[in-house]
Amino acid sequence: MVNKKKILRLHDNLYLKENRYDKVKNINKKIYKILLKDYKSEDKITDFGCANGELLYFLEKKLLSPSLTGIEVNPKLIKKAKKNVKSAFFKQGSIVKKKIIKKNFTNISICIGVLGIFDNFEKILNNLIYWTKPSGKVIFQVLLNNDPYDVNIKYSHSNKWTINGPKYYESGWNVFSKQTLKNFFKKIPSIKKVKFYEHKISYEQKKNKLDPLRSWTFLYDKKKKLTNGLGMVINEYLIKIDLK
Repeated sequence: MVNKKKILRLHDNLYLKENRYDKVKNINKKIYKILLKDYKSEDKITDFGCANGELLYFLEKKLLSPSLTGIEVNPKLIKKAKKNVKSAFFKQGSIVKKKIIKKNFTNISICIGVLGIFDNFEKILNNLIYWTKPSGKVIFQVLLNNDPYDVNIKYSHSNKWTINGPKYYESGWNVFSKQTLKNFFKKIPSIKKVKFYEHKISYEQKKNKLDPLRSWTFLYDKKKKLTNGLGMVINEYLIKIDLK
């Protein structure tokens, strides 16, 4: 059974081998466009689960005098981020631990590629709201199911297989129902407004033969969609929460 195996998150180590800072991800460009709508130069921006700091590197170049902080659990990724994003402050810590930073620490909280690691999103979003100042914003990425089902996905590479099954499973591609998220938002009194931004695919992305877990584009019902080595049809969204 899956629940008797270790659940790890090792795939992020690939960021240690890459230097994609100047090859800006499409999702990071969309975050920037959302920020521009009401960004103020005095706003403090914090990227939770910042990995090697690619988003902060991009924002450092694009925004006027940004105040940037990165929170990341992997110390090796923190070390790499510090080398490449000189103006940002970085701190090692897990997003599941509320005490890693103080309440109302930041004006804008960003969280990309993190919620899908966890089977329950509630604690993560509650923490992000706790760390964000009143009238601030929380922007996060999530894989959404338009039908009313939440899907917890665990996977293993075939080279990890043994006669007793894999030694461990990895996480990172959980899908949450849009309705489940809406139900959650209704119960949080500090939320003023929520907006969903669908990540519509207008670009071509080839399959990475060395890492087929990474997403690539394909035609689905005459539209470009994303898939990955798990055989998923990926519906990616950015969600912006405006706080009271």
